[in-house]
Amino acid sequence: MSDEGVNYTELSFEVVEREPLRFTPAKVPVLRGIGRHASSQWENGEKRSVAFRFRWVAVGMTAERLSHLPLGAQAIGIGFWAARKLEGMVWELHLSRVEIVAKEGMKE
Repeated sequence: MSDEGVNYTELSFEVVEREPLRFTPAKVPVLRGIGRHASSQWENGEKRSVAFRFRWVAVGMTAERLSHLPLGAQAIGIGFWAARKLEGMVWELHLSRVEIVAKEGMKE
C-alpha cells in the first residue's frame, strides 16, 4: 500500500436529488446531488440488506453527463470519499466516473 492510503469506491445508486449544474470561476462544471444505494451483502456468512442515501459531487465531464439524467436513473459511480468541508463531519462521494445502468423508472 502506498503512503497515500486507499480511498476507492464503486457503488451502484439511483439519482434521487440533483442540484442545478454550476460552474467554478474557471468555468469548470460542478454538480451535487443525493443518491440511494440498495443491495445485499454477505457478512460473517449471513446475507444482509444494505440501503442508505448519500451525498455526491461530480466535476467536469462527469458533472455534465449526470446533469442530463432524469431523477430515478440507475448508475454505477466510481470515486472517493471526502469531507464536504475541511474539518467537516459530512462526507460526500466524489464521482470521477459514472456508468448509466438503466433508464427505466426514471422521473422527468
